[in-house]
Amino acid sequence: MKSVLVRSLILFPALLVCASGYAKLRVVVSTSQIADIVRNVGGEEVDLTVLMGPGVDPHLFKATARDVISLQRADLILYNGLHLEGRLAETFSKIDQRGHTVVAVAEAIP
Repeated sequence: MKSVLVRSLILFPALLVCASGYAKLRVVVSTSQIADIVRNVGGEEVDLTVLMGPGVDPHLFKATARDVISLQRADLILYNGLHLEGRLAETFSKIDQRGHTVVAVAEAIP
């Protein structure tokens, strides 16, 4: 899992370079903390969707139909992991099985 995060962080800037001049890279993140990182790395080259804003309990959050559509259209999905997004775990797993790049950020940190 650690290697997936490392590869994603290495490939992320490369994807941004490839995307410049083309459509923005569609990134969906679970929390505002992860969104801050993506904004700092991706800047204007990223079309960012944040599933949970400040004040939302991530343990109880349930994805809406609009959220699922955003996840299906995403080029990259980043979420905390470590059971923080309890109800979303199954949704992330299904999206991952369909070939999307889904990374549990906190699970890859030693």
